[in-house]
Amino acid sequence: MKISLVVYIFSVFLMKVSIQLQCFRCTALGSTTCTQTAQNCSAERSNCLTSSVRLEYGMAVQNNSLLKTCSALDFCNKQITGNFGNAKMTILTDCCTSNLCNLSAFNISGLNTTTNGRFCNACSGTSADACVNKYNQTQCTGNQDQCITASGTFFSGISYVSGCASSDLCSKTIQQNLAFILMNITDSKCTAANGSMGTTLTSISRSRIIVLASMAVFALKLF
Repeated sequence: MKISLVVYIFSVFLMKVSIQLQCFRCTALGSTTCTQTAQNCSAERSNCLTSSVRLEYGMAVQNNSLLKTCSALDFCNKQITGNFGNAKMTILTDCCTSNLCNLSAFNISGLNTTTNGRFCNACSGTSADACVNKYNQTQCTGNQDQCITASGTFFSGISYVSGCASSDLCSKTIQQNLAFILMNITDSKCTAANGSMGTTLTSISRSRIIVLASMAVFALKLF
């Protein structure tokens, strides 16, 4: 009887081992090719992920990266984009659920970059203070329907960004997953992007409006 129980437990263990998902894992920061190795996935990360990442600064492409790993479902099949004026980011994720299925190559094509009629104040710099008087209205594109301000560690020494964002970039769960591309968002705020220019104001702009309004009221009282 004891032997039968041991055999049963061992059989269940073998079954669990045999059905554990395996995915390719590789990290190529600044490159679109990498050496793949097999990785056993946990139950919480039961999808094989391929992530293509493009970070841009100025007019030139700064960084293309390819990453593969086990992933939770909430990070799968996403188009995560941000337009911060001089800095832009694009993250496309693709998932599959069979052993070692994430064979896809770097692919950033198919992204909608058409302007969508929404606008946000955009700036990127070492801090929010560094962006005072430097915000510019930028047109949002594709799936960017949020205006985001965020602090953390981004790229090229950037610690603060403001601009257009896809709704996924505003998700705390998505933000936590961005650590795998060495991007760490410690604080962020999102509001719906408006369809007219000038509706998203910086704190300095709001202050000026208040001052002008106060001056107008004072002038009316004089007369």
